Amino acid sequence: MRDAIASGLTGLARARANLGPMGTPGVVRGMVLVALCAASLGLTGCPNPNAIGVQQTGTINARCLLASNNQPVVDALVTVNSIQTCRTDSDGKCTIQQVPVGPQSVSAAAAGLQGGPVSTTVIENQSATVSIPMSPSNG
Repeated sequence: MRDAIASGLTGLARARANLGPMGTPGVVRGMVLVALCAASLGLTGCPNPNAIGVQQTGTINARCLLASNNQPVVDALVTVNSIQTCRTDSDGKCTIQQVPVGPQSVSAAAAGLQGGPVSTTVIENQSATVSIPMSPSNG
């Protein structure tokens, strides 16, 4: 960064030397202003991006069970609003973190099985638990 600033200032010195004694002061002032703005941006950096538009989130704990006998469904793909996903473990459970606060639609699919959508509401910094009954898919 300092090399870029030094390079910019060296360029300004060269530009001023090329203007000669009767050079246009407005041009030099403009170039100095541009260099100072670039330097100040480089030194201050960007504002904290996490402070802008921070989204409130919670967690969804899902459990997939066969509708016919309540046995866990292993390796089901659980999806929240077609965006966030997880795969169930041997107990038919999985967790999706950082889900936006508010109403959510949860569905699941596994080999030959389908479940949901199941509606739930996510509350900030809390966990919503959903049980998804899985039935044979048509197709």
